[in-house]
Amino acid sequence: MFEFHDVPTGMYNLRLTSSQGAIVSEQVIDLVSFTNELTIQIPKRRVERPASGVVSVGELQHAVSPKAFRALVDAQREADSGREFEAIRKLKRAI
Repeated sequence: MFEFHDVPTGMYNLRLTSSQGAIVSEQVIDLVSFTNELTIQIPKRRVERPASGVVSVGELQHAVSPKAFRALVDAQREADSGREFEAIRKLKRAI
């Protein structure tokens, strides 16, 4: 629980960040003078699951095709330029 005292009435941007600085939740709060309690709903954390299945050493040692590698390089360039959707499109096309 956190407590703040003597906060002036107004509109506030409430931002909850992780220890690495990533935004976990962000919302606009309209704080009025008669408010004595504020409840903030934090979204449930998505649990990323690892891929399942068995991969052989032989499969891991398989060389990546030049076409697939080129698609990866092109997609990375798009992502670095801020064009994430174009990067995703290029990767999907390569599959």
